[in-house]
Amino acid sequence: YAARTVARSSQVRHALGVGALAMCVLLPIATFLLALPSTPAIEIPGAPRSVPISATEPGLMPLGFMSLPVTSTDLTRADLSLGMESLEGVAAISMASLRSYVPMIVLLWIAGVVLMTTRLAGSCWTTHRLRRVGLSPLPESWQARVSELAHELGLRRSVEVMVSSVAAVPMVVGVLRPIVLIPVATLLGLTPAQLEAILVHELEHVRRFDGLIILLQRLVETALFYHPAVWWISASVDREREHCCDDVVAARTD
Repeated sequence: YAARTVARSSQVRHALGVGALAMCVLLPIATFLLALPSTPAIEIPGAPRSVPISATEPGLMPLGFMSLPVTSTDLTRADLSLGMESLEGVAAISMASLRSYVPMIVLLWIAGVVLMTTRLAGSCWTTHRLRRVGLSPLPESWQARVSELAHELGLRRSVEVMVSSVAAVPMVVGVLRPIVLIPVATLLGLTPAQLEAILVHELEHVRRFDGLIILLQRLVETALFYHPAVWWISASVDREREHCCDDVVAARTD
C-alpha cells in the first residue's frame, strides 16, 4: 500500500498491483511446498545410535560410561528445553484440533470455487454474446482513422472496431481476437474529437494486452475468493488500468 501511494505513475501502480496478485498466488504454493513432510532419516547399519539420558544419581547425569556433575547452567538449559517442549506440545494440540475441521474447510472452499466459476462462466457467455449480437461495421470514414491511430500507438495486433446496439459503454471484448465495441449512442452523440479520444483509450487496452490480465485476475479471484486483500488489490488493478489508458489519451488531446 505504501509503495502504491508513493508511486506517481499509474503504470507503476498497475505493475505493483499485478505483482501483488502474483504474490498472493505464489505464497500459498510456497507454503504448501515448505509444509510437505521432509524425507525421513536413513539409518545406517552399524552406526552408533543415540541413547536417551536419564539421571541415575542425585547431581549426576550419565553420558555413555561416564558420569558428569550437573551444574546450574545445565539446569537452566534443561528448563528452557522443557519450556520449548511444552510450547511445541501446545502447538501440536492446536494443529490436531484444526485438522479435524480440514474436511469442512475444504468443502466450503470447493463450494465457493464452484460459485465463482459459475460467475466467471456467465461473464464469458456475456462476452460471447457481445461479439455476436447487434454488430455493424464502423463507418468507412472512421475505419481509416482507426488504422492510423493503431499505427501511431504502436499496435501490432490486428483489431476490429464494430458498432454495437447491445453494449452500453465502449469496451474491448476478447483475448486472442479482441474487438472494440462502440455503442450506437456514443457514435451518434459525441463529437469527432471525443470519439477519437475514446478510440485511443480502447486501442490502448488492446496494445497493453489488458484482456489477458483481466482473465488472469478473474482466475485468481476464483481460487482465492475468501481473501479480502485479493479483492482490494484486484479492484486497485482495475482502477489503475483505466488510469493508464486515460494518461495516453490525455497526452494526445487537449
